[in-house]
Amino acid sequence: MNISSKYLAAVFFIACDQLQGDKNQPIEKLLHAAGAIDISAKPDSSFDSSGRVNCTWSGMTCKAEMYIGSNHQVLHLYFLQANLFALVGDKREPLPLQEDGALQLAFNFRDTCLSLSPKVAFVATHLSIALPEYALEREWMVTARDANALADLRLGLLYLDDEIDQYWTSNPVRDDRDKLNVSHGRLVFAGHGWGRWF
Repeated sequence: MNISSKYLAAVFFIACDQLQGDKNQPIEKLLHAAGAIDISAKPDSSFDSSGRVNCTWSGMTCKAEMYIGSNHQVLHLYFLQANLFALVGDKREPLPLQEDGALQLAFNFRDTCLSLSPKVAFVATHLSIALPEYALEREWMVTARDANALADLRLGLLYLDDEIDQYWTSNPVRDDRDKLNVSHGRLVFAGHGWGRWF
């Protein structure tokens, strides 16, 4: 089964030099730190046997996989597109942030970012963006600390750590989005209102 057929993802870029001497942190250890439960390395029939791990994260059944980039371990937590759509709903009218049905997902993502301390993390809310190739092809933006390029991708939910956030250049178009308070760094949606996730 092709992941792109129905899976979205939460993606975390974790700098290899912050992994306390262990450049290739075991995925199970990162998942525990991410707040995942029911972690099982047993592959199932919907994925091949290439090392993907089953878990529950943010109340959703997920598949997790680790990719090694040039300077980062990239953790992907795949979840069904239908799960996000069920939370967001189909009401296409102005929607205050506090009434967003997927707000708990955003809070859980924020908590995971604070626990894992990624340089950059995002929730991919379009199928093609959830693919591992998409993240790995944009690792240069993380390495280059290009906050503006990352922001302009309009990812569903984007986290930047303090170091990268300082390179964000404010302008009316780039800043026109909802955000969540976070103790350090920046956490923003793709837009605002009903379409904030897209």
